[in-house]
Amino acid sequence: MSERVIIDPHMFEINACEEVDSALDFFRKIVVLCKHKIITIGVYKTLYNDIISRETNPFPIALREYKNPEQKKKILDFNKLFIENIMPNLESLDIEECLGTQDFESNYTELEENNLYYEMFAVLLRKCYFPDIVEEKIIICEKNTYLSANKMLNIRCECERQFEKVFHICSVDSFLPNKLIGRENLLLRLREICGKQQEKIYVDAPEVVRGDHHNLLQKKEISVFTDLSRKNKRVLALLRYFGLKKVVFERYWQETKHKSGDIYKCKLKSEMTHDIVKGQLYGELGYVFEVSLYFPIDVGKYLCESTDGIFEYHTILELKDTTIL
Repeated sequence: MSERVIIDPHMFEINACEEVDSALDFFRKIVVLCKHKIITIGVYKTLYNDIISRETNPFPIALREYKNPEQKKKILDFNKLFIENIMPNLESLDIEECLGTQDFESNYTELEENNLYYEMFAVLLRKCYFPDIVEEKIIICEKNTYLSANKMLNIRCECERQFEKVFHICSVDSFLPNKLIGRENLLLRLREICGKQQEKIYVDAPEVVRGDHHNLLQKKEISVFTDLSRKNKRVLALLRYFGLKKVVFERYWQETKHKSGDIYKCKLKSEMTHDIVKGQLYGELGYVFEVSLYFPIDVGKYLCESTDGIFEYHTILELKDTTIL
C-alpha cells in the first residue's frame, strides 16, 4: 500500500532556469515512486488546483526563457511524465475542518512567515483532527536550502487538544528500493554518456565472437549479429540500446528451464575501459551458453543492479522504455 506523504512545497515553485535541472532530477525520482505505487502526494488545495489547471506544470517557467532547443524538449518531455504519473497520485488536502485558529509553534520559526511553508505547516496540522491523513514524512530535494534531510520538524498546535507531532525530513532517495536506485543510476549514466557523445548510445551491430564448436546455439551459421535467430537475440537486440558492443559465446551445456534468449545469473566483471557482464544465455536448441557482454563503463553495473542479474525479455524491454532518452 502506498504511503501518503508531503513534498517540499518549494519544488513546485521553481522560478529560475538554473534550478530546473536539480528539480527535474528530483521529480524523475518522484515519478518512479508514483509509478510503482510507493507514495501518493498530499498537497494543499490551492496548489492542487493550480497543478490540475496547469498553472503549475510543474514549474512556472516560460519556455521562451530557454534558448537551447534541447532544454525546451527536456521540459516538454518531463511535463508529459508529470501529467501521466504524478498528477494522478496527487491528493487535495483542505484545512477547513480545523476547529482551532491554525496557530502553532515549530522548530522552524524562520519558515513560518514564508507563504509556501506556512501552507505546509497548516497541512501538517491536519493530523490534529485527522490522525491518519498523512505519514509523518516530508520529502525534500538534496539541494534544499530550507530543510535538511535526516532532521526532524516538530510542530505543536495551540488548540485545546494540545496536539504535538514530529515529522521526519527525508531525501527522495531514502524511499527508493535498491533496484529502483539502480534504475535511476542507469538513467543518469546514460544521460551523461549521451551528453558527452552528442549521440545515442545505441549500437546497431555488436561484434559476435564464438568458437567453431558452438553449432548447438542454432542451425544457421553465425558470422555477424544479424545471423542470430530472432529467439536467440531477442534480449541481446534490446541490450543494443544500452550500448552492447560485443557478445562472446563461451562454454555450454544442455538445459531448457528458461525461455530462449533470456540471460540469467548476470554478474559484473569490471575493466578499465568497459563493463563485462557474465551471464548464461538460453539458446533455442535446448542448450545454455555462458556469455560475456561488453557495455560502456558503469552501464553493465547498473543493468545488473536494476534487474537483480536477470535479463529477461520483458524486464529489459520495460527498462529500455523507462530509461532510454
